[in-house]
Amino acid sequence: MVKNILIYIYLFFTVSCVRPNIQSDIIPTDNVSPSINITTDREPTVDDFEDITQYECIMETSDKFIGVTEKGGNNKDFNNKKLKQMLIDAGWKPGLAWCSFMVKGLLDYCDVPNKVTGWSPTSYNKKDVIYTDGEFKQKYKHNDILIMSLSYNKFKNDKTRFKGIGHTGVIEKIREINIVTREGNTGDDGGREGDGFYRKVRPLNKNLHITRYGTKN
Repeated sequence: MVKNILIYIYLFFTVSCVRPNIQSDIIPTDNVSPSINITTDREPTVDDFEDITQYECIMETSDKFIGVTEKGGNNKDFNNKKLKQMLIDAGWKPGLAWCSFMVKGLLDYCDVPNKVTGWSPTSYNKKDVIYTDGEFKQKYKHNDILIMSLSYNKFKNDKTRFKGIGHTGVIEKIREINIVTREGNTGDDGGREGDGFYRKVRPLNKNLHITRYGTKN
């Protein structure tokens, strides 16, 4: 009798120790975020994420490059390989001014249709003008894709430069009397032959133009 009791106790504890932890095997599905597998060598673009707008793509992409500077001389090379590759993909070659190539690179990367080239006057989209000649021409929304073009008096009689434009950049936001931009080939003085990619504040005046690209949001 005692032997049978001992066998029963042994079997009870043995089964208890090997019983699977049922709770740990349950995976809740309500809060699981779907994963996106990127199989190429590139970084994700707006097409990879349905919930990101093209404006957000441009802002998030350009965020990574703010403060990147040239190296090896004016317009020669960069201290960031990804920014350099974006410029090369847009058509840039060492020695060329790159503010407009930067705009084109960001637009292309985020799949925004455009006809921008490395020539800054092409950044002015004549088909969708928001602000020019010192006044707003139409309304806009905060997440529209807006491009700044700057005119220079030194180019005002140059027929090859539309409106005398000599510099460009993407717009982060428009404020009451100025705008916040993200520009390549500028510097501390805000000039058009600087040493890097920076955020700038530009006054709204007759030398500044704003045009829109992509879908009106």
